[in-house]
Amino acid sequence: MIIDSSALLLAVGPPDSHAGERLSAILTRVMRVRGLAAPAVLPFEVGHVVHRKRRQHFGTSMAERQALVGRLVGPVEMVPMDADLARATGYLSESSGISFYDASYLAEAKRRGAGLITADTGLGAHAKHAGVLTYVLPGDLDALDAATAS
Repeated sequence: MIIDSSALLLAVGPPDSHAGERLSAILTRVMRVRGLAAPAVLPFEVGHVVHRKRRQHFGTSMAERQALVGRLVGPVEMVPMDADLARATGYLSESSGISFYDASYLAEAKRRGAGLITADTGLGAHAKHAGVLTYVLPGDLDALDAATAS
């Protein structure tokens, strides 16, 4: 399955979130059973949110935030941008109006015939329109849980 930064970050916050804890457990199971992959832009997107955009939500020290980024992205297979992925990403970005970053997740899901896990409703809508099995969180949490339970 392909996962984007919004879904990974949802799994760790806010601290009192039952949905975050449940999603974290589901993602741990998915990583173990099916594996998770993402375009190699994932660590940069996660790092930007954790260290710049919403730093106050992700620990009290830089060391905590650095460790968090490592824990989140470490188990995810990073997919390098090759010529085919670049072409497909460019096409999807220009034809649908989504960011090049978001289009890379959609392009990789299409290329692998894999599902996409996201918390980005815009990306989710484009992925569903493109025929990609998509789980938009937190709304599709029960469906993701059921689909990955076996």
